[in-house]
Amino acid sequence: MKDCPINKNRTGDISATSYITLLRVVFIMLVVSVQHSLGPYGKAWNFATAPRDILRLYDILQIIVDTLTMPMLFFISGHLFAILSVEFHKYQGFNALLLKKVKRLIFPALVFGVLFCMTLRGDLRLRPISNGFAHLWFLPSLFWCFVIGFFLLKVQSFIGRIISLLSALVFIYIPLPEYFGWGEFHHFLFFFYFGILIGIYRTQICHLFNNAFFYGTAIFLFSFTLVALVACDHQICSEPFLFGIPYENYSLPILRYLYKILGLILITITAAKYANNLKIYETKWYKFLDKTSFGLYIFHMWLMWLAFKCPAMAIFASEYYIMTPILLFVGSFMISIVLTIFVKQIPFCRTLL
Repeated sequence: MKDCPINKNRTGDISATSYITLLRVVFIMLVVSVQHSLGPYGKAWNFATAPRDILRLYDILQIIVDTLTMPMLFFISGHLFAILSVEFHKYQGFNALLLKKVKRLIFPALVFGVLFCMTLRGDLRLRPISNGFAHLWFLPSLFWCFVIGFFLLKVQSFIGRIISLLSALVFIYIPLPEYFGWGEFHHFLFFFYFGILIGIYRTQICHLFNNAFFYGTAIFLFSFTLVALVACDHQICSEPFLFGIPYENYSLPILRYLYKILGLILITITAAKYANNLKIYETKWYKFLDKTSFGLYIFHMWLMWLAFKCPAMAIFASEYYIMTPILLFVGSFMISIVLTIFVKQIPFCRTLL
């Protein structure tokens, strides 16, 4: 098996973490191109309808992509946070971390939250704006993950880290008030801290995955959990995979977490192993996407929802159910990039993106 480049990140070479940037760009693109472009046909948005077979296909794509996208974005944030903190001694002071993340995450969430709330709802409401309006929930949630992650990094013993990880898992099921990002972040702190631990123990984990049998077994288990998850969907299968199995209500969440955990590790290790061979880091389009992907995430869903404020859009989407997701992706992508470039030209706004 090919040696894992992240084993070599002991020389202070920050380029050894380029695979994390690649994953960030790829998964933001998946959020826009699949998760949200198909959103109008899902239960959450419910803007349009389509024939049953098409809805089943879209449902399968959502299961494959949607289950992994946001956990991955939290995971790689924690993964990079651990590497920068432990290897490069960045974020050594809490106040410096707090100031940077407020500027990078909280300010954009509030500024664009006000804009989006005004244009989509016609009013201002503290609860949705403070919690991150619509998809902006990701920003304050990530902020709290960094805050708590700073202190979790102080845990040095292996047993203490395992207990912290299990505590983060239990934390998912504790209801919190939906203000100031607390409404969602506890669902993803587990993945953020899991990314921290993979960053800390990446040498040992890469050594495991250099074993072809271990790597192949992980791929098989990941594939099995994916097929089982799709087969468990009541809208896709008349008799779901877990139908009749004792404790079905507990088995399905366990299956989802296995799929997420295996997917996060496999995708990250695979990117670290093989991404350098693709030589995409030097391409102009990749560098461009790297600089504009944050703005793409900020603007794309707002633009999609603005389009559906027009009643004719729902009729169009229901009639042209194949074309609409493509148009939503291409249109929101292009306009978001233009808006990102424009905002970055304004001196007092460029720090928002």
